[in-house]
Amino acid sequence: MTTEQERQVLAPFLDRARTGGILVVGQVKCEIEAALGRPMALSSVYNLLHRHGWRKLAPDKRHPQSDPLAQEEWKKLPERLAEICSHWPQQGPIKLMFQDEARFGRINDVRRCWAPKPVRPLCQAMLTHEYTYAYAAVDVASGQLDSLILPHVNTECMQLFLDEVSERHPHERIVMVLDGAGWHASGELHPPANMRLLSLPPMRRSSTRWSTCGTSCARSDSTTASSTAWRRSKITLSSPCETSRATANGSDPSSPGRGLLMRY
Repeated sequence: MTTEQERQVLAPFLDRARTGGILVVGQVKCEIEAALGRPMALSSVYNLLHRHGWRKLAPDKRHPQSDPLAQEEWKKLPERLAEICSHWPQQGPIKLMFQDEARFGRINDVRRCWAPKPVRPLCQAMLTHEYTYAYAAVDVASGQLDSLILPHVNTECMQLFLDEVSERHPHERIVMVLDGAGWHASGELHPPANMRLLSLPPMRRSSTRWSTCGTSCARSDSTTASSTAWRRSKITLSSPCETSRATANGSDPSSPGRGLLMRY
């Protein structure tokens, strides 16, 4: 077949490929053989796909409730910050923070061990799950991290964390960006007077790649996408990265409570 004929043979599979509908080459092989009226070696089908730039990869993911309009509005972050400031009677610098939680714990289970035939070892065991949760929020301008270790993820613990962050920064106006977790949107959650909550839209398609990029940029002291948007707003930045790193490492004795704080 010529290259154009091969392209025509593959054309019916393009729509299915865009939605992740082609899982194995065997599906393509059977339909191509039916279209051509003759058998093809599996290796020939692989070579055909490679010649036209096909490859097997994990599909990108999109949240079923994702809203493209809401995602576009989120890109106007500097304008939203300016609007929040205009309706905020309290005075003070704006502190933009992104918040999330992480679970840490253990699951004990019986492991394999050596024993001669026909002996089967017998031991006492009970499957146990023990977890604790780290709440954290990072300032995108300075890199300063505020964290708190709490036993659960719920509205009550989230309220404790927000109150703690508010007490650590009493003279700043905090805009806390949250994801769509249930305890973040609870009607019983009451942000402190110097804090406003800003919700992220449902997961964007490239969120994983952006997160990885942000991590690598932070390690190389580069500018992340969030801090770039922050700079575009009409708000003056302060606190150099050197100060934030010293605080995160616990080398600044004048900044108590910046590290992990056990609270049960």
